[in-house]
Amino acid sequence: ILKITTPPEEMDDKTWKMVVRRDRLILDAVTRMDSDAFRKAALFMCIKDDRLWCETPRSQYELAKLATKLVKEGHRLVSAERNLEASIIYYGRVVQIARTWSVVIFDLGYLLFRKGIMMRFQARKLAFMSEGKTVDPSGRVMDMPNPPSKEQMAVLAERARVMDDLAVKYLTQAFYQFKNCYDARMENDPEPLRFMAWTAVYLNNLRLAEQCFKRYLEYPLKPDQRKRAQEYLDVVARLRTQRAGAIPRYRPQRQLQPRSLER
Repeated sequence: ILKITTPPEEMDDKTWKMVVRRDRLILDAVTRMDSDAFRKAALFMCIKDDRLWCETPRSQYELAKLATKLVKEGHRLVSAERNLEASIIYYGRVVQIARTWSVVIFDLGYLLFRKGIMMRFQARKLAFMSEGKTVDPSGRVMDMPNPPSKEQMAVLAERARVMDDLAVKYLTQAFYQFKNCYDARMENDPEPLRFMAWTAVYLNNLRLAEQCFKRYLEYPLKPDQRKRAQEYLDVVARLRTQRAGAIPRYRPQRQLQPRSLER
């Protein structure tokens, strides 16, 4: 199964194009929830598992059995193989055929959330490198001791733009999966709201994050949960007034489109 661990700044053009193609195919599959899209994404990653695109069983028993096997394989890929992208394909396929399985919907959202965050941080790193800068663990911006050439800077800037655009799309899909899960079990479990809030934070949509945290606080929470959520809400409210993070020079290319929790 295709697995690429080379950092984006070190990839040659062929590997970079392969990574972008892979990520776009996966994104297309989880967006369209279409068997043909899952087949294309799986085959591109050399996953020759026809369960990912076979006809959906009509029997509820057979459907449940297929979904359970796919979940187990997806979990194995992300936990044992550390292949996040392949796991997303498996969980996405389960959501396609078992749309009411709220636990798996949440898990798919979480995998997309992880993928989006990783890409957003990679995009930030590339953006600074394209200016001959680097960021230390404390968030301090420094000049690179050996900055790249102008040609390399142009390549890094373009990769940062592409990576950030994909990150926004992955995080947007994560938000909608969390929202689908929340809608499915609204009265029983407010946990998806918390992840919706954090997804909105990473998408630089602090207004939406504030809405989600406020809705989350309306539920009967444990004292420690309520305390943490209130602290997060206070931070988001403060950031909304400041509109500046630890690295104010970095600006994401796009933001989450929905402006309301109700949409």
